[in-house]
Amino acid sequence: MALNGGERASMSRFERWAIAARVLTALLVAVLCALLATRILETRLLRARFDLSQDGANTLDPLLVGVLARLDEEVVVDAYFTPSDPPFEVVGAEVQDRTRRLLRLMADESGGKLRVELHDVARRGRPSARAEARRGELQLAAIEPGGLVVLSRGKRKELVRLRGGLADLDPGNPDPRLAPWAPARIVSFRAEESLAAGLLSLSDDEEPVVALVVGQGGLDPRRTDDFGATLFVRELQDDGFRVVQVDLERGQPLPDEARVVALLSNAQPLSEAAAKVVTDFVDAGGRLYASVGGSIEGVGGLASVVARYGIGIDPDGIVARGVPSLGGALEEGSPACADLSIGLDGMAGMNQVTDPLRAAGRRVYLRASRALVRGAPPRGASVIELLRAPDKSWIDRPDSAGRHDWRRGPGELAGRPVVAMQALMPALAPVPAARRRADERAETRVLVVGAPDVAANWMLPQNRDFTLLCFNWLAARDTRVALKRQDPAARRLDLSQAESLSGIYLVAVWLAPLACALLGLLVWWRRRA
Repeated sequence: MALNGGERASMSRFERWAIAARVLTALLVAVLCALLATRILETRLLRARFDLSQDGANTLDPLLVGVLARLDEEVVVDAYFTPSDPPFEVVGAEVQDRTRRLLRLMADESGGKLRVELHDVARRGRPSARAEARRGELQLAAIEPGGLVVLSRGKRKELVRLRGGLADLDPGNPDPRLAPWAPARIVSFRAEESLAAGLLSLSDDEEPVVALVVGQGGLDPRRTDDFGATLFVRELQDDGFRVVQVDLERGQPLPDEARVVALLSNAQPLSEAAAKVVTDFVDAGGRLYASVGGSIEGVGGLASVVARYGIGIDPDGIVARGVPSLGGALEEGSPACADLSIGLDGMAGMNQVTDPLRAAGRRVYLRASRALVRGAPPRGASVIELLRAPDKSWIDRPDSAGRHDWRRGPGELAGRPVVAMQALMPALAPVPAARRRADERAETRVLVVGAPDVAANWMLPQNRDFTLLCFNWLAARDTRVALKRQDPAARRLDLSQAESLSGIYLVAVWLAPLACALLGLLVWWRRRA
């Protein structure tokens, strides 16, 4: 059959190229329109949001909105969520879910300045390659049960842990043999204020200078083994401090901008001249952090330096406590008696250093700690007992050969010796102009920890939070904010109440069947019509 003369047998090459060009142009225009719409949404020009939730869960606190508006560069939020330990499995998952929603709201409100990455490993056997890569970049040694949120801006980072950071949790009573069973619960969800405080800390461009005194045989900031202090320096730098090493014995002066002087477990006392440099600095509104080392006596020994501020150091005893055995009894006679684990009952209450630790249920670990005692502080000074040893501790005295038997003997003081103290007082001398701040009182702050290795590489992973809190208190870096805490509205049916049962009866017996009958009549009528 012959083809009709008007029918075209094929399409020319030019027409095919023209169609392809039109398709590509349409695709390019669509991509550009999508990018433009995304940009408009990020700048909130044509966006409107209405919070219809009963508890206002989709509305950020105005203070947090203001913090987000102040961000001048991108902040990355990495959320690592893992299953919580018993008995917090259920409430931990609820805190994680609420934090995810909060982070999405914050990212949306920030206009692109807050980039959120959720590394959820709770439902997978192992984290993704991206999660592990970010963990290496952030230098996170381990993710504790429940997880944590990391805020990072450049090299600086802030960690917000689930318990004590995102929320305060009550374990309830999981053992009905001790008391009536009670489930774990969320005491308060305070992720908004914790994240706002972290963002404020990151946005603070001030770098307080920590002058780390070296040359007395203390922890070496250059050593990477267990008894070095490289991890201590790195954690301070990540928290926004600038660490400068100063050898006073060689005549190096303290930097004019120094904020805190740190003495890390000196094995040898300072010379008289070096000790005067330190005390003159502290008297003039300076800050001192000291962990007790091997030698504390003498003119330049740590005992004489801190005694000026009302803190005394026991000269030779080591705080010890029996080691728990399998049967629950405390056994003596082992060097492990010098290891102390200090929990909630050994921490001072209403204190900027210990309150975050108490809320998070964290502990401080010390080894071979000296006992501290209250001395004669200057006029107007306040000396606070920061940490106490656990119950049934004692001060173990050495024999004539300098050896400890780690057994409580006659004359060895038993009780709960103090192992960390802080002193706060008005400046004892005029503050130099280089260290004077208009928004701050001229005051001296001193914090002493009795254990020599509290900041050593092998112990810092357990004591990171405690150490950073100490230095933040010394530098007067307080970025805490108080937001209105929102608790989710209860959406549970209490079957013990008559109102709940009557509601279930009304819906199940009357309303649901009636709705089905009406739908059936409507379908029948439409078919008949």
